[in-house]
Amino acid sequence: MDKPTICSIDGCETRARSRGWCDKHYQRWRTYGDANAKVRPRSANVGPCAVEGCDTPSRKRGWCASHYSQWQRTGETRPFYYKWADKKKCAVCGAEDWPHKGRKVCSGRCQQLLARHGERLQRELNCTRCGSAIDLFERSPSSGRKRRADTLLCRTCHRSRYLRHGTSAMELYNRDGSACSICGEDIDMTLRHPDLLCATVDHVLPVSHGGGHEPENLALAHLTCNVTKQARAGWKPAA
Repeated sequence: MDKPTICSIDGCETRARSRGWCDKHYQRWRTYGDANAKVRPRSANVGPCAVEGCDTPSRKRGWCASHYSQWQRTGETRPFYYKWADKKKCAVCGAEDWPHKGRKVCSGRCQQLLARHGERLQRELNCTRCGSAIDLFERSPSSGRKRRADTLLCRTCHRSRYLRHGTSAMELYNRDGSACSICGEDIDMTLRHPDLLCATVDHVLPVSHGGGHEPENLALAHLTCNVTKQARAGWKPAA
């Protein structure tokens, strides 16, 4: 049986693996360019990268990790001619200086919007049910979250899906206009609950009197008018 080849470095009795060196000396050659290089202790002071203009601490062959990786890929090292911006600004919503990582977008939701719409990014979409404008950057008053990138319904229509009648106030506004079915005054559709003058869905014939949830039995009304009417059929406020 042939005697195993010994590492060619003087004083090393370890079996040779590559280029006539053992694994230890071969790795020193790959890292430092010299199989006899002495490994610096981790506690030793490390100087800056040898590439001009780079102040990052050196790691291998006198270069920082970025320039060493560049040398492995391309066979040469080049100075970096760019530097990070001092301030971050989201390319989607315009937010600045967010605390977490990422320099182009401030959140995963903005990243989803950018990936979904690209250069055709829109700030507003139309509700597929009532046609009202949906602000994609509007935050929920309760949770503070922005809308989903794939949202299709406005908040009113989304909530109306869980109601028995299944019709939103905006749909009744598009069908009948802005007049309150009880007092006759116009309703400001921009108001939201708990404002007493916000829009609500009223049953013309109350359910307790046999009225149903058909669209013909639903009408637009102020919140205060709807609450005051209660279960009285045909009630109108005093002139």
